[in-house]
Formats: sequence, C-alpha cells, structure tokens
Amino acid sequence: MTKQANKSGTFRALHSPVAVIGYGNQGRAQALNLRDSGIDVHIGVRLDGKSAQLAKQDNFKPQSISEVVASCEVLMLLVPDEVMGDIYRSAILTTTNLERKAIGFAHGFAIHYKLINPTTAGDVFMVSPKGTGETLRANYLSKVGLPSYIAVAQDCTGRARDLALAYADAIGCTAQGTYITSFQEETECDLFSEQTVLCGPIGQLIKTSFDVLVESGVSPQLAYFECLTEAKLVCDLLVAGGGFDNFHQKISNTAEYGGYLANEKILPSDLKGRMLSVWQHIKQGKFAAEFIADYENGFKQLNSLRAKYSKHPLDKVAADVQASKSC
Repeated sequence: MTKQANKSGTFRALHSPVAVIGYGNQGRAQALNLRDSGIDVHIGVRLDGKSAQLAKQDNFKPQSISEVVASCEVLMLLVPDEVMGDIYRSAILTTTNLERKAIGFAHGFAIHYKLINPTTAGDVFMVSPKGTGETLRANYLSKVGLPSYIAVAQDCTGRARDLALAYADAIGCTAQGTYITSFQEETECDLFSEQTVLCGPIGQLIKTSFDVLVESGVSPQLAYFECLTEAKLVCDLLVAGGGFDNFHQKISNTAEYGGYLANEKILPSDLKGRMLSVWQHIKQGKFAAEFIADYENGFKQLNSLRAKYSKHPLDKVAADVQASKSC
C-alpha cells in the first residue's frame, strides 16, 4: 500500500450530480459532506423505508434507485454488502448507457467476491474512509479530515484514480492523506481486523474482565470504567503516540510490567497460528461464502449469534452511565 500525497482542494473535478445509493451510516455522512462541498447529490433509496424519511429530514429529495441511476454519471453504492448484488442486478445493470457511468464503493467485498460483475460499466473505484460515518461527518465539519483508502478495479476512461481522489477530497478524506490499495487487499484486511481484533476478541476481553470483577464483588459501575472506558483511552493514546514504544513511555511502570506478565498468562501460546487460520479462512473465500449463504437463509446463524451474545450486564451499566451524563 502506498500513500497518495495530501492535496486537499486540488481534486475538484468531481462531476455533478452524484448518486448516493443507500442512506445509512456511511451514505448519510458522505451525502452531507458531498453537498457541503458543492456537489449536487441525488439520494437513491427504497421510498417506503426509514432511510427515505431521514433523507427528507436532511432536506434531500429521495428518489428510487432506478431514477438516480438513470440521472447520474457517478454512482456511489453504499448499501450493506449482502444486498449489493441484488440491487446492482435489479436497478443498475439494466440501465442504458451503463458503460458511461462510474460506480464507487466504500468497501471492496461485493467486487472482490464477485457479487457484482461490473464489466459492462465504466470506471469502478473505491473510496474507503477509515472510520464510521459519524466520525467522517464530525471530522469534515471540524476540518480535521479522515484518512481513506482508494482503489481502482476498472479504468475505462484512464481517469478513474483522479475520480476516486476527487471523491475522497469532496467527503473530507484528503486532509489526512489517501492510501492507494486494491479491492482485494482492502477487503481481506478489513475482514481480518474485524474478526481478530475489532469486532470480536476485544469485545469478549472487555466483557469477560467486567464479569470477573463484578463476580468478585466490585461494583458494576467501577468495572465498567476500568474495563470499557479505559480501553478507549488506551487506544486513543496508542494512536496519538504513534505506536507501542511511545505508549509504554506514557504509562506507569506498574502498568507496563503487569501487562507483559498478564499477556503470557491470558493469551494462548498459539495466538498467531489461530489468527493465521482466520486469515486463511478469509483468503480462501470461505467466510464470504458462509456469510452470503447465511443471508440467503434468513440470517439464521447471525440471529442465533446475536441472541447468544446480547444482553450482557455491561450493556445495562453502559446505558445507565450514558443516561446519567444527560441529566
């Protein structure tokens, strides 16, 4: 992966109007940022859904997906991975002059795993902000920006990368730099980080440590602050400090010493091997196949896992703490 030099303000050749298809976490933030950057934004959603109502509240005039596809040359597809293929086939693939349209993504899943075959389209690019839609919007408003990945899967015009950079600039992602990657690399790395750290083990570590303290007689509120809110403080310090060496210089010797010893007591000795097995599961396409199969089966496995891991006592404490802040 290579970094594209910061050039905020120099990639303004983004053609209007732009169709933002989907108005969820990323769709809403990107549409608002585009509009504030002077881009004519058309919102494509199901007109009977909650997203359409939210778009109206934000002073957009939502249209059907087919309508915005017909009227715009740049289409940004910001819907859940599992429905992208269906939407592409029903509302985009049937469009006339599709070869003249550029299609953008915020995640490479649908292209890499061939849920979408865009060979009849024009340019196919990706702009993947490294943060939630809420963070993307907040950083745009504060003029801080948010780093992003960009990639090109299909370059019919010879200007697909320029278009990706223009789009990244318009949503506020060039101030901190854009990093050039591929659809495959972004997809596989994103899935790996989610599964091995961000959306799996880190949460289980937090919940289990909370359980140990509470079951040992510690108040739930104190356990919440120690195990959850301090995790955010540590992550913030790691990022701001530029890595673990600087981080260790900013914490106490007691914390550093105890952390090293606890690593050896808690983490399995074959941790790296286990992570490699997750990586291979992703690389071989097995995870994607299982995920799509579960979607087609009504998400029975996902719903079962949701039920298994929901309603943890920490969630109630977190809600109570947040509610007390608003009082």
